[in-house]
Amino acid sequence: MIGDSAVAQIRSNFKNTLQYVNRYLGLNSECKEQIEEETKYITNKMSFSPDKKILLSVTNKGENLDLVPEQVYGAYLKKLKKLFTHEDENVDVVLSVPPYFTTIERQAVLDACKIAKVN
Repeated sequence: MIGDSAVAQIRSNFKNTLQYVNRYLGLNSECKEQIEEETKYITNKMSFSPDKKILLSVTNKGENLDLVPEQVYGAYLKKLKKLFTHEDENVDVVLSVPPYFTTIERQAVLDACKIAKVN
């Protein structure tokens, strides 16, 4: 969600609102110091998958879901794509990332773009 509706969502469903997901893109269980610093900003439970990826826990319609940050970011991009296009096809966009992103974090953004079908 974006804008005022996102603020309303945060207030009404605080525990299931994922914020600052881009801080977790490309991180895994080996990035302990960075993860400890970033967990100050989230309210969701976090765990790790067998392949060392971060899993963020949410409850949707009574069902517990564990999502990797790339899936969440991909859903966000898909929502943006839906706002600006009327068709469900591949879209070409220019998406910038912060200059301090590592190669792994940049690849995670590209993976999220693939999930959202955004080139």
